[in-house]
Amino acid sequence: MKMTLLLVLSVCAFTAAAESLVRKFDFDRNTEAWYAPPYWSGKLTHSREAKSGGGSAKLTAAPKKDQTYGRMVSQNLTKLALAGRKFKITFYAGGKGELFAGMLAATVNSRGKNDYKLMLSETPLALTPEWRKGEAVFDFSEIAPVTLSMIFELKGEGEALIDEVRLIDLADSSVGMRPATPHLVISEKDSVPPICFNTAKPDTEASVMVFNRSRKMVRYPVKSDTSGNIVWQGANIGAGLNHVTAAMNGATCDIPVSVLPPAEFAAFDELARKIKTADKVNILWLGDSLCDFDRSFNAVDKLSFWLNKYNPGKFHIENRAVRGDYILRVEERMLGRKCFAPAAYDNLWNKPYDFIVIQLGNNDCAATTNNRFASPVVATEKVVPAYERLLKLIRKHSSAKLIVTSATYPDVPLMTRNGERALGKYFFARFGMEQFVVPFNTAVKEFAAKNGAEFVDLHTPMKEGYAGENYVDGIHLSETGHTLMSRILLTHFANRK
Repeated sequence: MKMTLLLVLSVCAFTAAAESLVRKFDFDRNTEAWYAPPYWSGKLTHSREAKSGGGSAKLTAAPKKDQTYGRMVSQNLTKLALAGRKFKITFYAGGKGELFAGMLAATVNSRGKNDYKLMLSETPLALTPEWRKGEAVFDFSEIAPVTLSMIFELKGEGEALIDEVRLIDLADSSVGMRPATPHLVISEKDSVPPICFNTAKPDTEASVMVFNRSRKMVRYPVKSDTSGNIVWQGANIGAGLNHVTAAMNGATCDIPVSVLPPAEFAAFDELARKIKTADKVNILWLGDSLCDFDRSFNAVDKLSFWLNKYNPGKFHIENRAVRGDYILRVEERMLGRKCFAPAAYDNLWNKPYDFIVIQLGNNDCAATTNNRFASPVVATEKVVPAYERLLKLIRKHSSAKLIVTSATYPDVPLMTRNGERALGKYFFARFGMEQFVVPFNTAVKEFAAKNGAEFVDLHTPMKEGYAGENYVDGIHLSETGHTLMSRILLTHFANRK
């Protein structure tokens, strides 16, 4: 991995790249998503001194063994596709000492375990009482991190005030990288079909990186053809979710490939064969983070693969799911009121739909430590009226068949343990409490029956198929969780009358 630290007056070597903001931290009220782990040295606090705004992060060095340093780290950037990317960290800092910017990357080794590597810029920013700007560039064109965090390290005695931290993507926009192959699902006994990428750069060197979370990445040097296409076909595909990522000058494109055991693949295939249509079918998906996160390989993407398997190009799912959504917030956004991610519904009705799916309930039924888990976000008596109001809004624009789902079944044992641990100590949102989920699901089912909508019970089969490995954090789904949810949804479409 290549890295450079540039001071404010320096010229960045990647001037041809289109810079797009990935993350920003202004530390106006607190240290946000940064912390100083106890296994490292140093102390992280919030300061009212700032380059701009209401505050900054204050990192103080401390002795540990034979070194004196301070180190702060951000939360993992796990929702980003990281392989082949180029990033720049910009920041302002003042104080005393030498400050290094860096990244903590985890890559999968040959044993299927994570190797963590701390990478710091070669040149530090010399701190002064005046605010100075630093820039650190990181090139991951030849490695495939599965997790990545930002780092600041203060070496020697001193303290640093850090403000206006930005993580910037340095992809070359002129590459025009895009997938020509959608998300694939194959059987373990089948060979991998050709996987194709389109670019605007003919006859140009590139890389294809193939990896999953249990196998070490293998990098293949490739070259686009005279039309700018990159085609890869190989055998380095393991069970579960694989990522086939093409990279060219910081521009990347990932095509996920899910590999299922033969019996499980055959069960999906049998359902998919039941679905036949000669017409185009447009589906609008209004959901929460379960279908917003992991785009390109989540349950909606897997459903799309199977719907199209024997109906190529016929089914299109317009996925407008938004993380954190619950029925009242969906209503607010559709009304154009102030809410989280208002642009998520821009041009929502610019095409006709045959089906509209409302997949909610997890956040509606969530309870928090604020009232000791005493009540859900949406009271049960408000559920049916809210759905009926939303239906009226939908009917102003569409006569599509409505499909509503229950809340899912999260990792309830984990949620219970973590909730009990959090009480009286820190904020925690607990999902899946049966005393809230069961009445919610009953209310949604009653709404469906009353209003001619179809109802999909996600909760019961996900409870029956419960396994801790179906979740990444107790509520959001892993590859096996997305696969389970997609099978329930596919079963509904296969068996509809």
